[in-house]
Amino acid sequence: MDISGVDYQEAKYNSVKEEVSNLLKMAGFNPADVPMVPCSSFNGENLYEKSSNMSWYSGPTLFECIDGIQMPPKPTDRPLVYPFRTFTRSAVSVQCLLVRLRLVFYTLEDSCIQPKPEVC
Repeated sequence: MDISGVDYQEAKYNSVKEEVSNLLKMAGFNPADVPMVPCSSFNGENLYEKSSNMSWYSGPTLFECIDGIQMPPKPTDRPLVYPFRTFTRSAVSVQCLLVRLRLVFYTLEDSCIQPKPEVC
């Protein structure tokens, strides 16, 4: 809504929303799962509070959308795969080693030991 000539027009918002929805579909996302909020970052409109310039928009503000994001549960019952990569200066030789780690949780009462820093 910050671009000159837009003037907070609902038709311009709908046009951009349709274009973005098409891009989301091509990328494999469901556009209905992605909230699209008209806002003006330059003027701070529809970021924290609803804007009187966009009275045609009845959805949440940008920060209401961000606050409503549900984080997926962390898979603590499965091992963690950590990629360990070694790259040499030669453009031909690239080595890659996958190391399997386990997720570990510590409490304040647990003791942690750090191995001395050695170059292997």
